[in-house]
Amino acid sequence: GHYRLDAVRVHLREMEGDHAAAIAHYRAAASRTTSIPERNYHVDKAARLAVRSPMGEA
Repeated sequence: GHYRLDAVRVHLREMEGDHAAAIAHYRAAASRTTSIPERNYHVDKAARLAVRSPMGEA
């Protein structure tokens, strides 16, 4: 799949409050893009969300 699909899923999961799924989609988006800046953005956002999430990644 295209990384942008995962980026959309991130947005939807964050709106639902499902941080674990959002983190997984950030990581999936990072693994699918060929752009280094885009990859770094998604990796950073996943890490920041994991820190903010009440249960870490869960």
